Amino acid sequence: MKRVIRVCLPLPIDGFFDYAADKEVEKGARILVPFGTRKMVGYCVAGVPGDSRRELKSVIKIVDETPLLTNELFDIAGWMKDFYFSPLGMVLKMILPPQMTGEPKDKPRPLCHLERSAWISKTEKIAKSRREVLLLRGRGSQDRTVDFGNCGTVFFEGNRIEFEKAVVSEISKQIKNKKEVIFLAPSIEKLKRWECVFGHFLHFVFHSKLKNSQRLWIYKAARNGSFEVLAGTRSAVFAPFGNLGLIVMVEPADRLFLEEQHPRYSTFEVAKKRAKISNAKLFCFSEVLSVEQFYEVEARRAERIFLGEEMSPNFEICDVSQNETNFLISSNLLARIRENVSNGKKSVVFFPRGGWAGKLVCAKCGFTATCPKCGRNLAVSKFLLYCPRCRKSYPLPKRCPSCGAGDLKSKGVGRTHIASFLRRHLPADVYSIELESGKGSQKNTLERFEKTRAAVLVCDGSYRAVSDWRDIGIFAVVDADFPLYGGDWRGEERIFSFFRNLKFFISSANPLTAIFVQTRLAAEIVEMAFRAPEIFYRNHLEMRRKFNFPPYARVIKVEISGKNSKRFYSALLKKNAEIILENTELRARGEARFEATVKIKSGSFLSFPSSVRGAKAQANESY
Repeated sequence: MKRVIRVCLPLPIDGFFDYAADKEVEKGARILVPFGTRKMVGYCVAGVPGDSRRELKSVIKIVDETPLLTNELFDIAGWMKDFYFSPLGMVLKMILPPQMTGEPKDKPRPLCHLERSAWISKTEKIAKSRREVLLLRGRGSQDRTVDFGNCGTVFFEGNRIEFEKAVVSEISKQIKNKKEVIFLAPSIEKLKRWECVFGHFLHFVFHSKLKNSQRLWIYKAARNGSFEVLAGTRSAVFAPFGNLGLIVMVEPADRLFLEEQHPRYSTFEVAKKRAKISNAKLFCFSEVLSVEQFYEVEARRAERIFLGEEMSPNFEICDVSQNETNFLISSNLLARIRENVSNGKKSVVFFPRGGWAGKLVCAKCGFTATCPKCGRNLAVSKFLLYCPRCRKSYPLPKRCPSCGAGDLKSKGVGRTHIASFLRRHLPADVYSIELESGKGSQKNTLERFEKTRAAVLVCDGSYRAVSDWRDIGIFAVVDADFPLYGGDWRGEERIFSFFRNLKFFISSANPLTAIFVQTRLAAEIVEMAFRAPEIFYRNHLEMRRKFNFPPYARVIKVEISGKNSKRFYSALLKKNAEIILENTELRARGEARFEATVKIKSGSFLSFPSSVRGAKAQANESY
């Protein structure tokens, strides 16, 4: 007797489809079904009671005999569907991709690189002596203690070694209680740096560079409870563990934890929701909290633990509005670097914008060359245009693509320009990390810098790859205002986070390295980052509360296309009482395509109207 099952397909539409099956299909199993002239892998969401004799298309094949989508993952998918404004099929496709099929020829095996018995006995003694209690420095000047047994979400700051000890101890405890652990890092490179934590346990490493068959093999092993820890990048948060006890995230505010494809989810938000559904703990480690995380602590929904002592290196702020600059280098900064060179010390000059110039502009029509993929301004590098985000280069045009004029001008200053200026004014070797430099080229440049006495390095975030900081006397930030230029509502927070991270990095690398900061607008923010972070957090929370920004509201970008876009948008505003009517003007983005930014109350969802035809919409949260 035929059975009727309800299937969700990975399509950008709401709704389910019924199919006939020869045998019982469990909820969460993937199945191959006909859809029009195509064959698609869908997800069984339920069996359908009723008449099975009606004419239905039959299931071609059951892909998963044992379902990999657990009830817990279905709960996560249902929440993501509403929270990230996406059809359920697209969410399930993100959680368990249809292409993850087949039997791998080289089957992955769970690893245990490090001998853990000595480490665990050591950390167990530490845990016992401390009773798993660490010093917490949070609200006000009072110190108090936190017992991990009573914590749901914990934000750790400060000393990494202390965090490693605490996490190894907690993982050991979870495994002893027959629980499983997910360890998340923003990238594969950063995941390798934390192998000293999860490498002591039976684990798999899960990331996008694995073959689909290997990823499926690891998912099946997780479903069967065959290992203890899954370490991976953002997609590992969806591991089908049946008895999850702990999720560990390092650097949760890293942009790599944001999914770029639809649904554009935040790994931190998903991990927080999964920990709540699983009744698991969530441990997050970073050098600085975001404003939203500080709000969670203030609202007593999370704990904040500072490990070790906070050291403050020497820093100096130079107001360039009162100081003449040449290629963004003030006379004060040039004098400080020259003095540093004469003392036989090295200098690091930080500037995020690479290339010779920041952008290419037509003097006649105002055209600006932008990346066709991401929309960012293309930097001018030698004889090419280069996108630092997409890492793609384009030929430098001789004439304006818009008006045909030959009057194209390079505007702005890049690292190459700054390095050229410093070479003319300093009696030292000046090295520069070029915009299009690959990893090998960067490594060679850094090695030459480290071997050269009294050298100067002009670089971006690659300064963290410098291994020896003993002879570096000054770290200069050429333009502290750079996050404010893009119109980003998080610009001030990005400045604050950058300098908090820089403070902790320099304190651990070489506390004697002086920090020199050039700024026009951000002197107060830099001062608070070094001396009074609590004041910055509270001031920003008050400002965001007043103007309806996260964590008090959600900022949503809505893209609408089709001939009835304006009618659809009007119906959208009427249907959603949660929309805060600010900055909701519909802006044209080409023919029959519009974009608007709306705000909705924190924790609420956006509902799309179904009564208007001839228009389609997509919404993404602005982080």
